[in-house]
Amino acid sequence: GGDGQYVKLPVHVIYTFPPALATRINHYKFLPVIKIKTRENEPNEEGIKAMRLMALQRIPESGMAELLGDDWSDRLNEIIAYTGGYPRDLMLMLRAALGASSFPIDKESFENIFGDFLNEFKQLVTREDMEWLAKVAKNKELAYDNKDHSASVDKMLSVHAVFRYLNGDEWHDVHPAVAKILQREGL
Repeated sequence: GGDGQYVKLPVHVIYTFPPALATRINHYKFLPVIKIKTRENEPNEEGIKAMRLMALQRIPESGMAELLGDDWSDRLNEIIAYTGGYPRDLMLMLRAALGASSFPIDKESFENIFGDFLNEFKQLVTREDMEWLAKVAKNKELAYDNKDHSASVDKMLSVHAVFRYLNGDEWHDVHPAVAKILQREGL
C-alpha cells in the first residue's frame, strides 16, 4: 500500500530513496537538508556550524587555508550558503576546489565552482519549470499546478533543484543555483 508496508522491519532502518517518493509515503521521517537558513532566509548559525564542522573534518583549518587562502573562513561560508544545506554539494564544491591548478585558488577559480553548479542546473531546469520554481521560491511551498505537473515536480525534487527543510514546520525552497537562474530570468 501507500504507507510503505513492505519496507517495515522490527528495527530502526534508514532507507535511501528518491526525494519525490517522500511526498507519497506516510508515517516515515524524511531527512531534510541541513537548516542553514530560516524560512525567511535568515542564517541559521547552528546549521552553518554543522556544515563547517563537516567540511573541517575532511580538510582541517591548515588545509583550508592552503586550499582557499587566508580568507578561507569567509570563502567556506560562501560555499556553505551556495549548497543550500545539502551536504553532497558541500563535498562536490570542496572537491572542485581541490581540482584547481594552483593553491590557494584564485578568485576566478573560486567563482567557477559556483558557475559549474549554475551551468548544471541550466541543463536540468526547463523553461516550463521556471514559473513553478519561482512560486516555490516565493511561497516556500511544494504546490502542484495540476495532476500532469507531478512528473516535473518529481524531477525537480530528484535533481535537488528543490530542497525540503524542517524549521519547526516543513517548507521547501529552490537550490541557490536555481534561485540565481530565476533571478537572471526576472522571475
